[in-house]
Amino acid sequence: MPRTSPLPPQVATTAVEQAGCLSRAQLAALGVGPDRVGREVRRGRWQRVGPLVVATTTGPLGRDAQRWAAVLSAGAQSALCGLSALEAHGLRGWGRAEVVVRVSRGRAVAGPPWVRATTGRSPVRVVRRGGLPVVAVEDAAVGAAAASPSAAAAGGLLAAVVQQRLTTPARLRDAVLAAGPVRHRAELLAVLDDVEGGAQALSEVRLVRLCRSAGLPVPVQQAVRLDATGRRRYLDALWELDDGRCVLLEVDGVGHVEEGRWYDDLLRAAEVSRPAGGARDHVHLTPQRTAGARRPPRCLPPAAGAPAAGAASEGAVVASLDVRSVFQPVVRLGTGEVVGYEALARGSSANGPREPGDLFARARARDRVDELEWACRVAAVEGALEAGVEAPLVLFANVAPDVVTAAPSQSTRCSSAPVSACASSWS
Repeated sequence: MPRTSPLPPQVATTAVEQAGCLSRAQLAALGVGPDRVGREVRRGRWQRVGPLVVATTTGPLGRDAQRWAAVLSAGAQSALCGLSALEAHGLRGWGRAEVVVRVSRGRAVAGPPWVRATTGRSPVRVVRRGGLPVVAVEDAAVGAAAASPSAAAAGGLLAAVVQQRLTTPARLRDAVLAAGPVRHRAELLAVLDDVEGGAQALSEVRLVRLCRSAGLPVPVQQAVRLDATGRRRYLDALWELDDGRCVLLEVDGVGHVEEGRWYDDLLRAAEVSRPAGGARDHVHLTPQRTAGARRPPRCLPPAAGAPAAGAASEGAVVASLDVRSVFQPVVRLGTGEVVGYEALARGSSANGPREPGDLFARARARDRVDELEWACRVAAVEGALEAGVEAPLVLFANVAPDVVTAAPSQSTRCSSAPVSACASSWS
């Protein structure tokens, strides 16, 4: 049996540059004919990706490989367009399984089933990203928006492109005007006006329009404020009232319902409501003692054998139960009256974790969640009393359902009596 000659080194070089994909025309130009291609495929070294492209790997194609296979299948003068181009530019949250390529009018594309070819009347700019031909951000965004089934989806796409810092409203407006009478044109221009005014998502655009339709003042959007920790925060909507107070509103999409982001949003709101320097124009808790209120102990000394606070043990933070609470107001929507406060746990150790996710992850790894939960409950009551929260205000505390009935452990030695005594302050 004749020995197979090695492949030209340019094959491997081109494959690396193109995410493992080569067109049959490229292979032929490098001296690799159809017989050799078929032999490599039969031996399980390569795989066919449609009739015109070969991948030099045999596993599932990654996203980069799919993009290259689509462009190579479409031939010269083709480029990724629409949502596929925006994905290549870095847009998140709008990905689709298909890969869309723009081709010359009248050209047929023979490719895998997940490749879709499209044409257009208006000229577009094509740039290179990692060697891959891709329609420029602005032209790709306008094309994808015009192909959207609804005006709302089209406007939301343009808002997302700006919000993710891929381009500016002014550049998108120029692209819409240059494209001529595209579908949803009026809505696209209206959304860009709102985005240029500060809206960062379709939900925020709708908030501005709702205010206008109801005769309410339009808020300042993406205003920069310093929170209680001194960090810069961008606020979705801010109204400055005549009496010097401010109303802050965060507009969260469906992604914020996820557990991690939801809790982060609560903590962010609590910190924003307590601005740096104790500004008087925000509603926040003033750390003053209530007359006659007893301050409950956070916890008693650790049990014998338990790590002391500040010990080098990895479980020291959980053992010392070094947590504090921040508070966010709960407001009656009809009147704006504050009816209570929700307590949110934060780590307060200088050397330990501060975010609740890190605190509970460490506690969960050591089977000490019930101890940390009790420390959070006591910190909530203690902090509320220090801040002057008393009846008829209501204190809300978050408790994990799997430990809601758990008693404090012996190692923690946090007494439930202070919690019961403090709870009677609101009864």
